[in-house]
Amino acid sequence: MDDELAAARGEDTGRKREFHSRSSALDTLKDLDLNGKTYAITGTTSGIGIETARALALKGAHVVMFNRNIVESEKLKKRIEDEQSDVKIDFISCDLNSLQSAKAAADEFLSKHWPLHGLILNAGVFAPTAKFTFDNFESHFGVNHLAQFLLVKELLPALRQSSPSRIVFVSSVSSSHTGLKAEMTRSEKIKKLCPENANEFYYKDISLQDELWEHSECLIDEWMKSQKPISTIGHDETSTGNTAAADSSSEENA
Repeated sequence: MDDELAAARGEDTGRKREFHSRSSALDTLKDLDLNGKTYAITGTTSGIGIETARALALKGAHVVMFNRNIVESEKLKKRIEDEQSDVKIDFISCDLNSLQSAKAAADEFLSKHWPLHGLILNAGVFAPTAKFTFDNFESHFGVNHLAQFLLVKELLPALRQSSPSRIVFVSSVSSSHTGLKAEMTRSEKIKKLCPENANEFYYKDISLQDELWEHSECLIDEWMKSQKPISTIGHDETSTGNTAAADSSSEENA
C-alpha cells in the first residue's frame, strides 16, 4: 500500500521512509517535547483528529480543539486527562457549516491571546447525497474549503506572532483522481472541474474557488518568505492507532 501511494505521487518507492501508514500519531512524536507549544485542530471528535489531539497533548502541547460537537469534545478531553492529568486542552465551539461560526471561533481564540505554533485543518465531510451549508454552499466545498480557509485567514496574526509556525492541511489521496495536473492553467482547471452542464450552485462554488486560488497564492507567497512550508498529508496515508476510531472522512468529523 505504501509503495502504491508513493508511486501515485511520483515518489521513489525505493527510498526508506521513517513513518508509514501503520505509524501511530505518538510514533511520529516519540522524540519531541512540545511543552510551550500551542496547536489548534479542527475536527477532533473522530478518527485522525482524536489521535492527533491526544498525541500532541500527551507530548506536552497546549491543544485547542475546534469542534461542533460539544459532548464528544468533552468526552475526549476527559479521556486524555484520565490518561495524563497534567495535559492542557481547551475547546472552542466551531461549526464549519457556517462561516459565521468559523469567524466567531477564530475571534474567540484570538481573544485568549494564546500563541499558535500550528494550525491543523483536519475536519472534513463526505456526503454521498447533495447537501448545503448554512451559507448555501455545496457542503464539501463549504466545509472542507471555505470555512477552513477563513480560519487560516483570521488566525494568521497569531501564527505570525508565534513564528516559526506551521499550517497543516489534512487531505485525501482521492484528490489525485480529479484529473487536474500541475502544469494546467487556472482556466484549464476550472474548465475541468466545472463542465458545461454544471448546475448553478456548482458553477458558483467553482467560480469562487477560482478566486480563492488566486488569494491563496498571495497568502502562500507571503507565508513562505518568513515561515516553514505549509504541509499537506492524506487521511489514507495515516493510521489513528485506535481501532475504535471512526473514519475521519465521515460527516461526523466536522
